[in-house]
Amino acid sequence: MNKKYLLKRLKSLKGMLRTAQQRAEDPATTEETLIEIETQVEEITAEINEVNDMIESLPDDESTEVVDVVEDLGAAVEEVEDAVDENITEEEVVEEPTQARSRVLGIIGKGLESRGEQKLGKLNKRSAFLRYLSGRLNQSQARSLGIKFNNGKVLVPTELSKEIISYVQEENPLRAAATPHKTKGMQGFPVQVKKADANIVEEERDDSNLIPFTDLEFDDVYLDPKEFDAIIKVTKKLTHMSDFDIEAIVLDELKSAYLRKEAFWHFSAPTNPGSLAKKAVEFVVAEGTVNKYLKLIQLKNALPTSMRAKARWMINRQAQTELESILDNNGNPILKDSGNEEFSHTLFTFPVIVTDYADEWNVSGSKYDPSKPMIYFGDFSYFHIQDVLGTLEIEPLRELIARENKVGFKIYHISDGQLIYGPFETPVYFLDILADGAVGG
Repeated sequence: MNKKYLLKRLKSLKGMLRTAQQRAEDPATTEETLIEIETQVEEITAEINEVNDMIESLPDDESTEVVDVVEDLGAAVEEVEDAVDENITEEEVVEEPTQARSRVLGIIGKGLESRGEQKLGKLNKRSAFLRYLSGRLNQSQARSLGIKFNNGKVLVPTELSKEIISYVQEENPLRAAATPHKTKGMQGFPVQVKKADANIVEEERDDSNLIPFTDLEFDDVYLDPKEFDAIIKVTKKLTHMSDFDIEAIVLDELKSAYLRKEAFWHFSAPTNPGSLAKKAVEFVVAEGTVNKYLKLIQLKNALPTSMRAKARWMINRQAQTELESILDNNGNPILKDSGNEEFSHTLFTFPVIVTDYADEWNVSGSKYDPSKPMIYFGDFSYFHIQDVLGTLEIEPLRELIARENKVGFKIYHISDGQLIYGPFETPVYFLDILADGAVGG
């Protein structure tokens, strides 16, 4: 109702502007009349701007309280509308008022900009997409509202696709620290890795000892975009309960389902040769080191200085427990001022990210094992992620699980994420803080 009102009002106001435009373009219109038109147009565009501003402020879940605000914009504009519709008596044509005409037409042009309509169009498409998924619109109705389909799959609108990926970026800590690559094609994206260094000649050069050509070799490591898919289920009963925002529920579940799949691939997937668990180099502490605090210091100092600017720790909750349990000789926690304070989430001035996605993956049991402390440290910008633009699709699975009285959806995207580095650099380490029978703090 609100959006219909706003669109109707904008259409009416812009119709008034087009009428004024025709009069302003008429060579017979005098400068005096143009001044009158300019005053009318400024009042019309003022209301258009107010309506556009309210449309811009509409949340993506659609406002339900804007109609009253719009209706209170003032009765003055209605008078302008009547004035514009009135016929102007013919007047004697004087010299063509070029500057005044250009000024009035410029004001009209700005008023005809469809900023608000574009916003409403996005909201309409977003709402139509989610309503189609929840079964409240059929395919033909969704098509009429701008939703596109591809072999039974519905293409996620651009704005909604950005919303899903933005959510994943916020919740997947590797995405926040990684180097992204957005491509339009599904081919792998090459990342160059230096394999050999330049030759160094120490002797003083002369005619018989010229500078040789630099001997550098590079290896292209290709990201390999994979098809990510995840299935969610929603009960049919829920889709028919008007008290619930079923569209928001569906969207939240789609986001979470895709996030779990992607984070697993980035952190732990045994079939991903570049996953963090497979590619991070296990750090070997100095022989005889059992003190956990000293192990952390050794790991920190093992990272090259050139990589420390972007360095950070990435650990799971069990590792956080281990770090908070390190005590000094007086029984006080080393990494906190007191036992009542929260973990500061910095360690040796480097940020600490605590995430369950860092848990060890048990291949035989096909599940996470949160009991083992997992500690990664390094420059995670060496983790590269390729997203193939325009490939985010969702396929309804209504018939597949109809016997369960549920509606299912499969979200589909093409992407890849790998930790990539050369043979002479180690950007990310893994520390087994319990190795060597370490029992002391």
